[in-house]
Amino acid sequence: MKNFNKTFSFGSKADKTELIVNISRSIDNVIFKKFNFIPLSNDAYFYFGAMIQKDPLILPKLYAALNLLSGPSTDKYDDYKGSYSFTFELNVQKNNNLSHYFLNIFHYKSYVQFSIYQIVPKANQEETSVMHQPNAELFSDLDISFFCRYFCNYALGYLEGSEYTPKSFIKCSNSNLLLFGYYQDQYFFTEYENNDLYDKDKEMYSKSIDARLSLGDHELYVKAKENANSEKCIAQKTEEKAIEKGKLEGELQKAQAIARNMLAKKMSHADIAELTGLSVDEIENLG
Repeated sequence: MKNFNKTFSFGSKADKTELIVNISRSIDNVIFKKFNFIPLSNDAYFYFGAMIQKDPLILPKLYAALNLLSGPSTDKYDDYKGSYSFTFELNVQKNNNLSHYFLNIFHYKSYVQFSIYQIVPKANQEETSVMHQPNAELFSDLDISFFCRYFCNYALGYLEGSEYTPKSFIKCSNSNLLLFGYYQDQYFFTEYENNDLYDKDKEMYSKSIDARLSLGDHELYVKAKENANSEKCIAQKTEEKAIEKGKLEGELQKAQAIARNMLAKKMSHADIAELTGLSVDEIENLG
């Protein structure tokens, strides 16, 4: 999991409101045992859902963006209706008021849902099994909706700016017969009316993507093998050069021995050079 941690600051001169939100990735289940979680109603899904209706490719792009920005999806979603979930911890300062929240951004049917809980001490007596209205002094419904939309757009912008190419993936909503993902170098979104065709295409995409990912691993293996062979080839050539050098050195020593014998017989340097292949200077050095 990436150590994602980012602070956003917003201000309004009109009503002199200052809102600072620190968001970090959270998957630690221990936190659930230490505090109470008060579920808060909000309309963030409505505002962000309007964007998805105009551009359904936001569904796969948001998955890729949040995965790139903060790390892999968790399993905190209904796998019949959705296919990904990203959980975060929020520390919010509004004017001089501090408050803490748990945010789950998850795919649900044909849109994205934002479940937010205020984190409070165990001693807090508020009911945790029913929805509560957000406290406007701490983090209002408007604040929540604005921040969720802003953060998702930030993630999408981060994805686009990075020019990141994700691995092929497929996501689905079995309840709504939706398939979307990244395949053959492009994002896709398909809505079905026929269960049989939906199941057929889902299986086709899954098998094809698995094959592509396996092929990717195979290509890495082949490349590693080619590199190993290349290194082996270089080592072999180096060894051959060393052997050849040894042979040459052996021949040189043999020629030098013959030249010494010729010098002992008082033969001229020129004759010795012609017979042994050594230079006159080399022969003089032997003397």
